[in-house]
Amino acid sequence: MINPMDLTGKQILLTGASDGIGAQTAIQLSQLGASLVLIARKEQKLKEVMEKMVGVDHHYDILDLSQISDIECH
Repeated sequence: MINPMDLTGKQILLTGASDGIGAQTAIQLSQLGASLVLIARKEQKLKEVMEKMVGVDHHYDILDLSQISDIECH
């Protein structure tokens, strides 16, 4: 039977991931097998969330999405 909650092999970009619902969502999605890129303004809080996540293929970036003109494109 297929598990509809299995996110193994999926990559997810999550904004607002450093606190509250965003942080809990990141942790839950990692437990379901997803690889995540977390976006938020506070690096220390992002690091704390990353420590609680399952798996190793996760990354974060510090961005303030309210200052979109300051974001560098690669």
